[in-house]
Amino acid sequence: MLTYTIDTATAGTPLLDYLQQEISLAQASYLNRLIRSGKVLCNGESTTAGQILRAGDTITLPGSRKLISLIERQARQPQILYESDKILVVAKPSGLATHSSRGHEQDNLNERVREMLLARGKKFKTAAIHRLDLPTSGPVIFGKGQKAISELGKLMQQRGIEKKYLALTLAGLPKQGRLQGTLDSKGKTKVAECDYRVITQNDEIALHEIVLGSGRQHQIRRQMAEVGFPIAGDKRYRGPDLPGLNRLFLHAFALTFTDPFGNEAIKIKDPLPDDLTQLLEHYDLSCPDTNKY
Repeated sequence: MLTYTIDTATAGTPLLDYLQQEISLAQASYLNRLIRSGKVLCNGESTTAGQILRAGDTITLPGSRKLISLIERQARQPQILYESDKILVVAKPSGLATHSSRGHEQDNLNERVREMLLARGKKFKTAAIHRLDLPTSGPVIFGKGQKAISELGKLMQQRGIEKKYLALTLAGLPKQGRLQGTLDSKGKTKVAECDYRVITQNDEIALHEIVLGSGRQHQIRRQMAEVGFPIAGDKRYRGPDLPGLNRLFLHAFALTFTDPFGNEAIKIKDPLPDDLTQLLEHYDLSCPDTNKY
């Protein structure tokens, strides 16, 4: 059985409307059939689609394969940060691969976006224009259709997309600076650079804003580790373990670029996830207002 308890925020909503909000991929006709057949109960009794719900009401539905499948698919839907007819920007959570790779063939951000668009009846090709490391969270740009993929790819190659990150390390770096060097990538040595500045810190840890000047694999993680300040939670580069931190503290919070199809300046903001915000609060550090950056 599937059980929902009505809170004060949703009290006053008709039953069918509530179910459509909670199970957004389910068609209204399907939910109506369940209600009429007596398979949806309110406080243990059969009900109607128009029943007005009250705070504390308990709604139960059958735990059928179809309903569970719809709920699982809904949970996989990416959070949309920006969308136009050619461009889609979604939030990638930590732990989800951007592309299909070993161990992530079935579930990755590319696949979730494809599923979401197919559910809308959209069958054009989509592809991520850039990637984020598996443990990093933040916005990822997708092109909708081959032309969009090509034009956005050119923009990426021309460094026309500014990317800003938030990273937590132990305290001790100067308040701002530039990290420059070279990194080996696929057998080639490439220039790597980024600018950083401390946003907030205490005697123990510091939160940095980092702006990429180039986009090499693991670049921020590798460069911060090379100067002796690996990112908190980074197991690969021996970052410090902090109580309450169960992931890499690296989040891409802002993307800025010019729409190649309309010359409009597009600014995408993705606030720091709740788990990282709570960690900062635990250490008495204020969470930055990303709208200011």
